[in-house]
Amino acid sequence: MHPGGENRSQVDESGYFLPIYQPLTQTKEILDQVTSESYARLVAILEQFPTAKITLNINACLTETISETSREDSGYERARALTDAGLHCCQYWWASCRPSWSTDMIETGARQLRDAILALNVSHQSVKEEAQELYHEIMSTVWEWQRSGKARRKAQAYLRPHSQEKKEEARE
Repeated sequence: MHPGGENRSQVDESGYFLPIYQPLTQTKEILDQVTSESYARLVAILEQFPTAKITLNINACLTETISETSREDSGYERARALTDAGLHCCQYWWASCRPSWSTDMIETGARQLRDAILALNVSHQSVKEEAQELYHEIMSTVWEWQRSGKARRKAQAYLRPHSQEKKEEARE
């Protein structure tokens, strides 16, 4: 049984965009605490539901690359500015279809994160290629959801119970 009581085979396949970010200046002690209290629990839940999907790759690729980069790198400041803008951009909310959807906002955030990696001079070519691939994969998914109507259907499904609640409140 799914945690909500439904049979797993009847659960709608949903993907979730999760912003997982810790500042570069975060202490090891706090990072260890966040990992044990949050990230480890998330991994344990995901292991229970192998068909569950989340997107973390571009953030993980970026965070790992920046943490391994010297602040002396001539692209470091630009990369940090793009990282902060990209991680604090609203692309995760806009991608959630709860209830809004914006291809432009999703693209802006994904591009900022990709460009942060590309700005670093010491990044290995393979990391830069991975960032490009992840960006293209995100945008391919965005346009597929847009063209197929999946984003609209997800937004409507999200709004359905909320509009029903409002109708019930109006009757009372």
